[in-house]
Amino acid sequence: MRHHRWSAALILVALAVPLAAAPAHAAPLDLTCAVGTETESYSPGLRLFPQTVAVTVNRIYTGCVSASNPAVTGAVITGNAVAMKSCLDPIPAASNGSFTIPWNTGQSSVFTFNRTVVIVGGATVITRTGTISSGLFQGATAINTTTLPLINPTACLFAPGVSSCGGTATLILS
Repeated sequence: MRHHRWSAALILVALAVPLAAAPAHAAPLDLTCAVGTETESYSPGLRLFPQTVAVTVNRIYTGCVSASNPAVTGAVITGNAVAMKSCLDPIPAASNGSFTIPWNTGQSSVFTFNRTVVIVGGATVITRTGTISSGLFQGATAINTTTLPLINPTACLFAPGVSSCGGTATLILS
């Protein structure tokens, strides 16, 4: 009889252990755009000291994969702004913002985010974390990461200055 009680106790423990050790599940990815580029153009070119500059940003995503919307395969985002910029401070360290993502399907999403900027090795890494506040994928959590090379300060000393820079970009929605 003791043997049966011991066996029953072992079975109960064995059944309970996997349930207690089950890992938490992360939110499933709804869209991954792992292949992207970003180009920033400055007019006039960035110089050593701050000046008013027209900035054009082009972010292109290709090869996007979406679980809920398989027709979405890419996006082209273009933005324009006028700001005080210099080679010493080309991208503000932190800010909030939003932009519209026009998808290849003709649909769009509005991405509302908090932005951080850090220097890692020889690159500037810009991370925008937030949500899709309206449009396609509304309510999804979004992370957009752009990696740009550091600006060569000697190029800032003489006209025309630094007129553009480019790097990689990714976008993930969950």
